[in-house]
Amino acid sequence: YACRTRMHVMRLLAPRLDNESHIKDIDFSPEGIKTRWDAGYKDTKRALEAQAWLEDFDELEGVILHEPEPGAEPATEFEPGTAPETAGERSPNRRTAE
Repeated sequence: YACRTRMHVMRLLAPRLDNESHIKDIDFSPEGIKTRWDAGYKDTKRALEAQAWLEDFDELEGVILHEPEPGAEPATEFEPGTAPETAGERSPNRRTAE
């Protein structure tokens, strides 16, 4: 109860682009890097515009992890929040530190 600090952490996943496969080969050509940069910028901008940190939270939650839905499919074989190391009864868009 002594520390009233609250930290919001936003986990951004690189979206899978149309020309990428599950083996995560990334095109490092100037055009490929620009495409990746633009996709990341678009997802980051949308996540910030959502302003998830303005929601109501439990007063005892000190670290709040936000996992916004990416604009495209994540570049992993798992959906956000469902990988074996993070599975559990949690909201897909918001988790608290344990």
